[in-house]
Amino acid sequence: MKTNLRNSVTGSFSFDGTNSRIFAERSSEINQEHNLVTSNEHPDIQKLFADLEANRAERIRRAKVTRKYRLQEIVRKYDVEAETVKHQFIADRAAIREKLISQLTAQWFKIHREKRDMDMSVPGL
Repeated sequence: MKTNLRNSVTGSFSFDGTNSRIFAERSSEINQEHNLVTSNEHPDIQKLFADLEANRAERIRRAKVTRKYRLQEIVRKYDVEAETVKHQFIADRAAIREKLISQLTAQWFKIHREKRDMDMSVPGL
């Protein structure tokens, strides 16, 4: 009778089968989750990749804008420097020209003075 009762109790309450079923279900869930993760199809990973791609795109956009402004600044500085050098060259050229004209004028006057002196001198004296 004990064995009969035991068989009837253990038959209706099969703990080993329930544990096995729970383990199998949980193992199946973990395997599915693992497969989603390894195939990059897991929703959390896809969201993470989407966020990373959005951050990457934003950094690239900012880098392009920064590069554009830096290049514009370089061009502006070059233009200002070129204009300054051009004005300095023109000023230096004008100063050199003025100096040469002054020297030539002085030589011309000197030559004409000498000529006048020679014309005024009396020959034979």
